[in-house]
Amino acid sequence: MLKFYCAITGDDYQMLNSDTPASRKKVTILATVIFIPVLIWFMNGYLLVTHVLHGSTGAGLIAASIMALLIFLIEKNIIMANGSNAITWFRVILGFIVAMLGAICLDEVVFKQDIDQQLYVINQKIIDENLTKTDAKFLPEMTKKEKEVDEKYRIWIQAQEIAQKEADGTSGSGIKGVHAITRMKLSMADSKKEEYYAAKKELESLKTKLAESRLEIQKQLEASLSDSALLNRIKALFNLVFHDWFMGIIYFLFTAFIFCMEFLVVFLKSNLKETNYERRIELIEEIGRKRMEKILVHDPKNYDPGKVHQSYARAKDSLLNGSSSFYN
Repeated sequence: MLKFYCAITGDDYQMLNSDTPASRKKVTILATVIFIPVLIWFMNGYLLVTHVLHGSTGAGLIAASIMALLIFLIEKNIIMANGSNAITWFRVILGFIVAMLGAICLDEVVFKQDIDQQLYVINQKIIDENLTKTDAKFLPEMTKKEKEVDEKYRIWIQAQEIAQKEADGTSGSGIKGVHAITRMKLSMADSKKEEYYAAKKELESLKTKLAESRLEIQKQLEASLSDSALLNRIKALFNLVFHDWFMGIIYFLFTAFIFCMEFLVVFLKSNLKETNYERRIELIEEIGRKRMEKILVHDPKNYDPGKVHQSYARAKDSLLNGSSSFYN
């Protein structure tokens, strides 16, 4: 297993295998903990695509594999990276961003039903606002037409009453019966009746047009306000959390737990005690650096270009391994 862990963390297996138990233990911890965010993101990718975005199982597995591989590469490089304070801070910031995104994505899956309910409320509010605007657009013409219909109805009824009184002799000419004047007044009443029904028909047509406009707008909004729109779902999530303190507490506890799980790699990398293996690596680097500096300045004590020549090597071997004689 240690060889497998070394392949994950990028450490030298042969060197680490002969080192202290604490050194092997640290590499094992870092290599093991890297699978926590990888598994979380694999689960995030699959559930997010299949359950939230309503994608197919194949698409979910592909998205999950890509996300898991990406997070594995990021976490692996976080473990392997060493250097200045800038690299340390970048590593912390990157880990923080990855952890927050992972927590939010998992929240979308865990709290899906609650988000769906809140999203319905938000979408319904948007639809109602747009329908109110449509009503306001038709309101002046509708009010005008309703007043016109009421006025024509009043005139029609008044004309009928005049004709009735003319017929019974209580008004007008005072002659009972349906004579020429009565027929004229009845004709006028019928004319007013037709005007009333024509205005009423126009009003009904206007109401039908308003109803059709409302229905069309509602259909368009319902089609555009998809329940799989990720940003809208995140907005609904935070809207739900910040308007209900009980749900907010549960949400923040769960999110904090997921965040800690995903931030664990960065935390352990930054806070685990330095091991003997790491000190050996640093020492090897320091020795190599000093050797390179000596070669760079051509130190005559440690650097002689002639030493690499074959004749020099043969002469040195002869002096070291030659047998003694009378003359030496």
